[in-house]
Amino acid sequence: MLKIDSHNHTTHSHDAVCSPEALCEGALKFGLDGIVISDHADIQDYTDINSIPHILASVADARRLNGKLKVLAGVELGEAVWDAAKAAEIVAAIQPDAVLSSVHAVRYGQYTECFSRIDFTDWTAEMLDEYMTQYFADMQEMVERVDMDILTHLSNPVKYINGRYGKGISLAPYSAAVDKILKTVIEKEISLELNLALVGTSYSVTMPEADIMARYRQLGGRCVTIGSDAHVETRVGVNFDYGIKVLRSVGFDSYNYYEGRERKTVKFA
Repeated sequence: MLKIDSHNHTTHSHDAVCSPEALCEGALKFGLDGIVISDHADIQDYTDINSIPHILASVADARRLNGKLKVLAGVELGEAVWDAAKAAEIVAAIQPDAVLSSVHAVRYGQYTECFSRIDFTDWTAEMLDEYMTQYFADMQEMVERVDMDILTHLSNPVKYINGRYGKGISLAPYSAAVDKILKTVIEKEISLELNLALVGTSYSVTMPEADIMARYRQLGGRCVTIGSDAHVETRVGVNFDYGIKVLRSVGFDSYNYYEGRERKTVKFA
């Protein structure tokens, strides 16, 4: 069975530490057949490290390294709805194989920086609820407005709110908002990512968790990608088989990846 990891980062992203070459070596080590290099273009923090030339360099490296390992060129748009014109300009300029779109920061009062930069220690339950409500509203706007192929790491804020700060919030109160997002994803034929970045860490969950993947399947969702979200070569592909196991457990018999922005299907062996 072909194994292609659709979400990875290199030193062309501000928060990754592995070169494109090292990422490819890691992918081969863990038995992958292919990867998508999907470096960041974060609209909410659009600086030189996220410029079009920088993303073009990432795409060029992916094209150059394509060979024994299938290496596809992607981009992860962050907060594309903050400047939809800029997001569209990036995609048009780089002509990627896959467009991933993410919410890493929420438009919530003064707290508009990325989740990773916010100290949630003293946040009240009311503040956390308002924040999560806005997170899902921002994500809904994104799936409605952005030209994208893959919705990444749904439920991402809990990585920090629960994983780093131990707040123990539940996503159950937001089930209606999640359902609305999933229905829009299905209607627009966007793939939902099973993100494996946290598997095997001290806060070991998939994003989204299996119950949301099961709900997506129940609603009629059939398009899923698998992404390690690796920022270092030792993480690429390491949990791929576990991801397949999770998808099987909730009723999927295949997964997807994108090439030339065309969705490809891989049946489970």
